[in-house]
Amino acid sequence: MPPPITDHQRLLLLSMIRQDFTNGEIVKATGTSRRTVQYYRRQLEKGVEINVSPNIGSIIPRIILHGGAGNISRDNLPPERLDQYKTSLTNVLKEAREMLGKSHTTALDVAVAAATMLEDDPLFNCGKGAVFTRAGTIELEASVMVSNGHWKRGVGCSLLMHVKNPIKLAREMLVRGEGADGGGAYGHCQLSGQELEDLAEDWNLDLVKEDYFWTKRRWDEHRRGLEKEAEEAKKTREHRCRGQGGRLWCGQCWRKNARDEGAGTTEKDMDRGKYGPGWDGHEYLPQGTVGVVVLDRFGTIAVATSTGGLTNKLPGRIGDTPSLGAGFWAEEWEEEEIQPSQPSQPSQH
Repeated sequence: MPPPITDHQRLLLLSMIRQDFTNGEIVKATGTSRRTVQYYRRQLEKGVEINVSPNIGSIIPRIILHGGAGNISRDNLPPERLDQYKTSLTNVLKEAREMLGKSHTTALDVAVAAATMLEDDPLFNCGKGAVFTRAGTIELEASVMVSNGHWKRGVGCSLLMHVKNPIKLAREMLVRGEGADGGGAYGHCQLSGQELEDLAEDWNLDLVKEDYFWTKRRWDEHRRGLEKEAEEAKKTREHRCRGQGGRLWCGQCWRKNARDEGAGTTEKDMDRGKYGPGWDGHEYLPQGTVGVVVLDRFGTIAVATSTGGLTNKLPGRIGDTPSLGAGFWAEEWEEEEIQPSQPSQPSQH
């Protein structure tokens, strides 16, 4: 038998074993010995039920997810498209909550699973539904971070063109990263490009051809965006304001026109490009990251983010999504409950 440990140490140790962290990481995070970690790992492998105090692990699990960012409003997102987003997000939330309700499931498991579902849905600007760069390519980014007490670790992936689910690659980087046998990820918190895709292949993750990510909707946005830029450049040279009776509009006139006509936007209008994409705030352009935040019953917080970046971004751009402390962060803390003070009683004489 290993030396005795506290219930809190045991809970964190078991949680990290279930999340595939290395023995060295667990020793560092829990303050226990390697022998202790190996003992509990063997017990779990044998299917032995390990009990902790009934007051430990009783935290109410929580999950938050969002479907991206951009110039979103009810005026520029037609009701039928909005319903599609709501339906998809509700389905993802339902499946994630069912996972989170299982006693052995960790925050990292749920966060990665939820983000994977979003990556597989072409509605969202990540994975299958990612936007195009200015050059007509797709470059993906993802990140994950886990925090429990003083122990924290996060990683970011970028410039991916063939990894089907970048969020799964980020997870592999996280759980392998501090082990000397980590398959190449040891000591790294941010990797990109071909070298990272080679690691994904070594780790048996799904790789796909670039056309897997192609969707007509995103391609049309890409083409209209380039046309819009060319048109705006010409207007900059030849500008006359509509208010002065000219044919060309300034930015203020574009925004006013958007407010005047936005309520009439329909799904058909968007599909045929009635309102060309641009930066006038009228058409909805997906510009951001999908994200998931999960708190499990062990008190561990995990965040997962994934994105295709900005529509028509320059090739090679690395955004905030894979940047630790900029696009993602996970941290928890405890605060003492302050009891309301009792009014003092007047002294009796």
